[in-house]
Amino acid sequence: MNEFNDNSVGLVTASIKGISAKNIPSVFENIHLNAFLLPSVFTASKIAKISIVIGKSILIPRNIITQIGGFEALKLFSGRLFNGDKS
Repeated sequence: MNEFNDNSVGLVTASIKGISAKNIPSVFENIHLNAFLLPSVFTASKIAKISIVIGKSILIPRNIITQIGGFEALKLFSGRLFNGDKS
């Protein structure tokens, strides 16, 4: 978390991985996360030189959120909106 203490950093993210599956659906979700999603994120970062941030694994300082217009401004980038959910 040292990166978060640097004032030039506006967002910190962590990779996600599936662990501790307790039933068959959880096993399949973990397979998807570990065999497709995680490698795709790392590959895009290295080869295409783009950043992909998974929303449930980000940390943004409050002052940065305020500077960009609060959480209201972030809804434009919500995956729910990309999937057609306007709520």
